[in-house]
Amino acid sequence: MMERRMMRKAQFGNLLVDIAIWVVLIGIVAYLVYKYVVMGGASWLPSAGEL
Repeated sequence: MMERRMMRKAQFGNLLVDIAIWVVLIGIVAYLVYKYVVMGGASWLPSAGEL
């Protein structure tokens, strides 16, 4: 019984990690798109290294 509970907890933890990774990735993409739009497109691209 304990093993099942531990496995379920581990799966739930992995799910939280997956969600966290997706949130971070989507956040980064959204930030880059937002910055790209605000800075006026291609003129911002050369300064990508300043992140």
